Amino acid sequence: MLSNTQIFGDMIDATPDLLMCMEYTPTIPHLVTSHLCFILECTFTQSDKDVMQKLHAYVVDFPDVVAVSKIVIKETPYAAPTNHSSIAQEYQDPSICLITVKD
Repeated sequence: MLSNTQIFGDMIDATPDLLMCMEYTPTIPHLVTSHLCFILECTFTQSDKDVMQKLHAYVVDFPDVVAVSKIVIKETPYAAPTNHSSIAQEYQDPSICLITVKD
């Protein structure tokens, strides 16, 4: 797992939020091969169009990558919790999170 690591390609030179590489050593000593497996981008202020263009460039430049993913961070206006309120119900909304908790 690598963070703040710049990668270079024909379409994109970027620093993804997270990279996962698999390294293996063949039978020849001191020869380590690395394979880029996973690229993650977290979006906060970027437009979805810009992020999708970036993800597309990753796939074009690194066609052997196993997965490219994005996390979209959306802020809602802050409201202090009141007595007996459950903020968890708001965050279980499927439009915000794909994982839900069953009672």
